[in-house]
Amino acid sequence: MTAGLQIRLFGGLEIRQGNVPITAFISNKAPALLGYLAVVGRPVQRELLATLFWGEMGDGDAKNNLRQVLTNLRKVLDPHLDITRESVALRTEPAYWLDVAEFARGIKVAAHLPPEEHIARLAAATMLYRGDLLEGVLLREAPDFEDWLTMQRVRLRELALNALHELVGLQMAEARFADAIDSATRLLALDPWREEAHRQLMLALARTGQRSAALAQYEQCRRTLRMVFDVEPALETSELAEQIKTARRGPRHNLLPPINAFVGRNDELRVLRRLLADPSVRLITLIGPGGIGKTRLAMQSAAERIDYHLGGVWFVSLIPVGDADDIIPAILTALRIPTLGVDNLLQTLVNYLRHRDALLILDNFEHALTPANLDSIARLLTAAPMLRILVTSRTRLQMQTERIIEIEGLPSPAPDDDPAAEAFAAVELLVRRAQQQEATFALTAQNKEVIAQICRAVDGMPLAIELAAAWLCTLTVDEVLSEIAHSADILTSTMHDAPPRHRSLSAVFASSWRMLTAEEQAVYAGAAIFRGGFDAGAARAVVDATPATLSRLVNHSLLRRSADGRYRRHPLLLQFAIEQLHGDPLRLASTAQRHVAYFAHFLKLHTPALYGAGQPDALNAVRRDLDNIRQAWHLAGEQRAFFFFADTLDALLLVFDIVGLIQVARDLCRLAGQQLAAANPTSSAERIVLARVQAMEGAFEFRVGNFARARALTEAARDALCDEQADPWVLGHAYIFLGGAYFGLGDLERTLAEFHRALDAYTAADSAWGRATALGNIAEMHMVAGSEAAALDYAQRAQAIAEPTGNAYLLVHNTYRLAVLLATAGEYAAAQRCQRASLAYAEQLNYTSGIGIATASLGDIAFATGEYAVASQYFADAVELHRTAGNWMDEARCLVRQAEAALAQNQCEPCRSLLHTALRKAMQADAHAVQMDALLQVARLWLQQQRSAEAAALLDHVAAAPASTVATRTIATELLAAYTSRQSRVEHAKSQIFSLAHVLAHL
Repeated sequence: MTAGLQIRLFGGLEIRQGNVPITAFISNKAPALLGYLAVVGRPVQRELLATLFWGEMGDGDAKNNLRQVLTNLRKVLDPHLDITRESVALRTEPAYWLDVAEFARGIKVAAHLPPEEHIARLAAATMLYRGDLLEGVLLREAPDFEDWLTMQRVRLRELALNALHELVGLQMAEARFADAIDSATRLLALDPWREEAHRQLMLALARTGQRSAALAQYEQCRRTLRMVFDVEPALETSELAEQIKTARRGPRHNLLPPINAFVGRNDELRVLRRLLADPSVRLITLIGPGGIGKTRLAMQSAAERIDYHLGGVWFVSLIPVGDADDIIPAILTALRIPTLGVDNLLQTLVNYLRHRDALLILDNFEHALTPANLDSIARLLTAAPMLRILVTSRTRLQMQTERIIEIEGLPSPAPDDDPAAEAFAAVELLVRRAQQQEATFALTAQNKEVIAQICRAVDGMPLAIELAAAWLCTLTVDEVLSEIAHSADILTSTMHDAPPRHRSLSAVFASSWRMLTAEEQAVYAGAAIFRGGFDAGAARAVVDATPATLSRLVNHSLLRRSADGRYRRHPLLLQFAIEQLHGDPLRLASTAQRHVAYFAHFLKLHTPALYGAGQPDALNAVRRDLDNIRQAWHLAGEQRAFFFFADTLDALLLVFDIVGLIQVARDLCRLAGQQLAAANPTSSAERIVLARVQAMEGAFEFRVGNFARARALTEAARDALCDEQADPWVLGHAYIFLGGAYFGLGDLERTLAEFHRALDAYTAADSAWGRATALGNIAEMHMVAGSEAAALDYAQRAQAIAEPTGNAYLLVHNTYRLAVLLATAGEYAAAQRCQRASLAYAEQLNYTSGIGIATASLGDIAFATGEYAVASQYFADAVELHRTAGNWMDEARCLVRQAEAALAQNQCEPCRSLLHTALRKAMQADAHAVQMDALLQVARLWLQQQRSAEAAALLDHVAAAPASTVATRTIATELLAAYTSRQSRVEHAKSQIFSLAHVLAHL
């Protein structure tokens, strides 16, 4: 509410200005007229006002009285009135607050809001209705106004009654019974004869445990109806009273008190509350694998509803029910209904539940999933309209009335998650249960990450967490994690009071396994060969899975089908399936071979697009199956399947680089190389495959900075490929890889020679992609050598070939080189446009290293134009990108540039810290050129700190080092020349032993 003019017309007449009551009115007609103007909200003719308020007077007297009232109102509230010779209006500016308008607006707006906001807005609106419009205000000689007022009162009263009726219904549906009691009481105060409101109030009182008060309300309803209408309450009201009386007698439920605290599941409980309060929802199934916590969640939800259901809340365990047994006897037993001498048990149950508002929890329905039992459920729901059934099952009931809630594991901290571990329900559950075994157990800074790993390893499965926690009184958290990673066998309990079905997770999974047909078991076990999920096409090709079989496994909660159409399963269920697959060596071997063949074909199919314009879509398709591709790689190495590598290396060369799996790719190539070499390849095709794997290992050794090993691998691979007269396309790759190794070692001459050989090979292969790659690399070497004209020529030739291909990977790098050359020529605006284009190509591929390269180059442009703070941020972003991609060399290079930007801003300490890190990274990557760049910036820092002798020694070293680029060497030489007495400083410095370790120690 504003602090300006406030007009309250409900339940009386009150006008305030700035929260101070206004009383200086010459008569009660003055504020009433003001209220009338506020309600109609438009200019009103003076003649009409005179007639409304002084209709029984003569025309002259009426107008005279109106003038006096308007004079009084103008004196009191002049800024708010617009008075002319013809009309009077209440201005909208300055604004005023009117309870009638807020009331109507609140009701209108509420209708379009979600339930929680709808209730809040409707409650706020109805609270404004404190009584009839201008209640108690009497005006003499104003019959027309009285007629208008009567109509407005009827309209607004009806609006208030309807809003309160709706509000009570919403509050009841949301199980907000205390609020519903208040709203229904207010509704009955306005309309005591509204029988439905009496019923709502009776039900709300009963559902808050106030059953005596509910019956008293029934008696009040009877008296009111008899006194006013001489009728008895409707049958529905009388039956509700009988239900409340019955609820006062006998047991209300058969729920046992929980043996430990319930943890988490707030979202699921909220959904259950809403569904169970919805009269249209009669059957809800909590579905999920064994051990996921369905029963505990159902029990918790049921415990909240003991007072809600007048017919009681009844838990029925179906575990003792056999596969072909009837569930009705188990339900009758739970409800304590005698069955001795009863012929028709189902009819007896129907008769008992027919008029009862009851909730049945049917637990572990998968044990009783027969057509006869499903038919019994359908008959119960039809015959007992107030009955709700909450089912827990590993398998869907497949009924039209069924509402499914899929239950998954408790939330667990993601790797490197910043929020406190204790905020996650999985961690809280593990700690609580561990403390039951060992009172001193606590979550600490030392153990929280391992605890989080345990929770992730079991994907938040509550039973697995509880079984793991039970071991923490005898094993450390690290030991428990290690055991789980090895096998689920540790997830077993010896607690005497634990339910037998929950004493072993393996037993839980085995019971689900036994429910499958032979065909379903074969598919489920075979699909354990997949990693990271799979789609229907892969399942059909590798394990002969039909859509119907996959659907049945989903219904059994053994598979989950995500929104992207891929099938996944709980990691512990996967572990169980792997055990079944490995128990059948013949099936395992056959399935592994089919897996390798499928993904070899899959990658070969996508290779042309990866090297063409369709790269983003092809890359996304491959990304989705990267875990399976890595699995196929391992299996192919074990099988010595040379064909797999022949079909996939071209695709994976790009994929591993773009997705940033540089070290993974290096390790995979090393392992495959060893496995294929051990097979003693005898054919030329096999020897070519082995050489290609070794060359690719060398390429990724270069990316992580192991240049000497990269050279050894790629030289040997090149020689082998030449000896076997390999395809020019394959040779082109080998020359590119070897040129990179030479570049890392600082041998620019041999680098350039290998890149030219690559260009010749790719030309012979008629590969546009290869020629653009080779020309771009040659351009980069001329850039490093300081030959800008030659560099620009080669870069433009590369771009002319790259652009028609539409290949984003090519365009990332070639556009980047053009941008650098433009910046070197001082064309910064054009360079920035070009670099942003490179960045866009990289982002199109989600290519982390490419994004990092373009981002760093934008930093270079900002630095060149004197925007040092902007440059610093670009370099910091690039550092993180290259760190994420595992690209140590470029990470170190960007750290050097970030340090240079800090130095340009006289930030010596940040500069020192960054250079210290950069040098360590460059040493780790064995990146000699980056080491020289870092030493150059160390020298500049020392010069600024007046450490001239040490700086001169570094500059002398950098200027003479073969690994220094032309630009680095030139800057070092110029800085040396800028100081006098150079010889004395250098001689002084040469007396010190130079080493990178020495620089690091004194930085």
